[in-house]
Parts: sequence; C-alpha cells; structure tokens
Amino acid sequence: MNCYSYPQGVDWKSLTLPACLPITTDYFPEDQSLHNDYVVADYNLLPDDIEEPARPSSGSKSLTTRLVFLELVSQRLAQGFQMIMLPEKNPTQTVDVYGNNPRYSGLGSLLRTRSRNDESSEEYRLSIGRIFHKILLYGSTITVTIYRPRHPYPQLKRQYKYRFQAPDMSSYEVSWVEFRTERLETYMWNHLDNYICYRGESPDYPLIEPLKFWRFRVLLVPDCFRTATRTIMDAGAGVPCDIYNQLTLEEQQTTIEGFLRFVEITVHRLKRPINARKSRVST
Repeated sequence: MNCYSYPQGVDWKSLTLPACLPITTDYFPEDQSLHNDYVVADYNLLPDDIEEPARPSSGSKSLTTRLVFLELVSQRLAQGFQMIMLPEKNPTQTVDVYGNNPRYSGLGSLLRTRSRNDESSEEYRLSIGRIFHKILLYGSTITVTIYRPRHPYPQLKRQYKYRFQAPDMSSYEVSWVEFRTERLETYMWNHLDNYICYRGESPDYPLIEPLKFWRFRVLLVPDCFRTATRTIMDAGAGVPCDIYNQLTLEEQQTTIEGFLRFVEITVHRLKRPINARKSRVST
C-alpha cells in the first residue's frame, strides 16, 4: 500500500514550545497534576470599580468589563499562548463558579452558563509550554488563575561567535552574541492585566520594558551624503570608502532644517514655534 495515500498530520501534543504552534490545543493537566506539579496564583480584576478620575479623559469610550476580559485573552495570544479547546459541558447544567474549589472546576475552554444568581459566566483557558492560564468572567469580576510548574526548566544559554567586515574596514573582526531561553514563568501578568484594566491611566501600573509590549524602533539618518554613497554602491568591492567630504555650514543648516521638517510632518506631526525656527536660522 502506498503510504503517501494517507498523509498523517503533525502530532501537536508532542510539541511543547517550538517556534510556531497552531492557535488552539486540547491539552490541560488533570486536577491531581495541577495540585502536585504546579504553583497556583490568582487575582481578581474589577474594571467597573475604577474611580472616574482614573478613567481616560480624552473623550474615548470606556472599556466595559467584557471588553477588558477579551483584551486579556488577546494579549496572551499575542505573546504566543494557545487557546485550550476542551469538550464543553451540558449547556443546561448549572455550574457554581464560586464553589469550594473554583481553580479545578471542570469548565471547558469557553463556556457560557448560568449560576444560581442568574449571572452569566465566561471562561478561557490558555497555555504556553508548561504554563497555563484560566481567565474567568463572572458578573462584573474577572478572575485570573495562573498555573506555573513547580520545577521549571533551567535556563539555556548559547554563545554565537562570528566575524564581520564593515565597508570601511580592512579586515574581519570577531564579535559575538548570547542567546538564552526566556523565563516565561516570571512574566508580570498581574501588572499587564491591571495596566489594561486602567487603560494605562494609573501611575501604579505604567507601561514598562519587562512587559515586552509590541513596538518597533526606527533610526532616522539624514540623507546628506547621497552622491558619495551612491558612488560606493555602484563601484563595487575594492573601492575605498573615505570619499565623504566635510559639509559646509550652509549645507549643515539645510540638512538640519530638512531633517526636522521630515520628523515634524511624518513622525511626530508636531510644529515648532515660529520664534524657534527664526532663532535657528539666524544662528
């Protein structure tokens, strides 16, 4: 029989943390494993209880509790988490989400149900590697439960050396970079979730570097040596690069004004005061 007639898919369950994973998975540890092998931390968020002065005053619409809840899920997906899809319970079944052990309740990945107080609840479960998150929306309260492995993997480090030669160098030089695995269990999810809850308006939860938020950095370099650079690029290898001439004072002033105008219009869309422009030209 031709084995290619029945192609088999990838065994996703055997993969823990590769470079790319599908957005969903179906694995969540059993209750006994959660109790023995994981450290549990949880906290509550109450977006509706934020005082009015802490709400944004820019005229933008305030986030509802459910929008905050969905944003918490989206942030985890953006950080590489997978959404855990488990078989749902009977939709007519009543679930007491504030029972004796809500951390180990048998809810599915996403479940809408009714409690005894007729308040709707919604839950998402997500994972990355051996870290599992459970986000529960119950009434106006969002409960985040984080399961971290009791014995995490050791951090791996690898140093990579290489040689490079810049265009104006006569020989190669040795450089190196160190790669290390990230300690995912130390990520400040509590800080990020509160930052989202307060929409960045609280001084207690500012946007800080350890959050590894999505951003990009741009380096703007004035294009004042276009002719010389084009000469080097067209000439090919073996041509010296020390052909740049010193700019005159007038050329420097023209370059600065053009560069600032580009930054004002394209990047910041800011306008300098007229007196500042005049003083710069006069100097």
